[in-house]
Amino acid sequence: MTRVAKSVQTPFGRVASGWQISDGFVTLTIAVPAGAQAIVRVTPAEKTTESVLVHTNSAGKQHR
Repeated sequence: MTRVAKSVQTPFGRVASGWQISDGFVTLTIAVPAGAQAIVRVTPAEKTTESVLVHTNSAGKQHR
């Protein structure tokens, strides 16, 4: 398995999450309704030497 995604409609809007493995990296994608906040905790199964967090807002602007 190299990809999983799921979404659910809530009273506040659509919430979605998914992950994908590509070229040895795991990409986690989370979407919450406008005006909502989310807390995402990821615990690695083993020690890693590098991690990058990139946040993309609804306007498509990325933040590291």
